[in-house]
Amino acid sequence: MPESNVDHSLSAVTGTLLVALALGGSAWAGGGGGETAVTCDDGTRLSVDHAADGHTVTVIFEGEEIVLRRARAASGARYASNGHEYWEKGETSLWTFPGRAVTLCRPADGGKNP
Repeated sequence: MPESNVDHSLSAVTGTLLVALALGGSAWAGGGGGETAVTCDDGTRLSVDHAADGHTVTVIFEGEEIVLRRARAASGARYASNGHEYWEKGETSLWTFPGRAVTLCRPADGGKNP
């Protein structure tokens, strides 16, 4: 392969990796599946398990498993069902539970549960 084609191919691969890192650089497990420990400003602690397909999350809150489906969002990843809402963007998320004020949350200790 001529050197110019090798350089072009290497640049394309490098660009693709940089985009993947930028998209996956968040502390959230996102569409890749996995569980994230979350602490909120009001003291709430959650465990958020992202389905591998990115269509649902299971939030464990006060011992209750709440399955939320992906919902339309102008920005970030939003999941909702029956008055519950979990909306993540960047390094923060918002947790809404019926009868309580919305609270700001962040991954706890790097986010991953053991």
